[in-house]
Amino acid sequence: MKCRFNRVALEEMISAAHYYESCRIGLGRQFLDQVYKGINSILASPNRWPELEPGRRRYRLDGFPYGLIYHLESKQMVEIDVVMHLHRNPGYWRSRFNP
Repeated sequence: MKCRFNRVALEEMISAAHYYESCRIGLGRQFLDQVYKGINSILASPNRWPELEPGRRRYRLDGFPYGLIYHLESKQMVEIDVVMHLHRNPGYWRSRFNP
């Protein structure tokens, strides 16, 4: 199984990593490590995490207030839809998929 980010989710991840790196050197790398740990966990068991809405699930990162919202694009592809801060306007992402 493979994973890909949609464009906006990739931008969210990069922005969060830059923010954490500006707070403390090495913290941005730790954030990215947790994102990639999450991706590996999702790929190993994509249906394990709770469904937020039909077809979309959320994995919560360890040590950071972020979640990865994803869906199964096919049997061989997971797409990361959102890299979201869990305490700031947590439902903002829904408008991307439910206009």
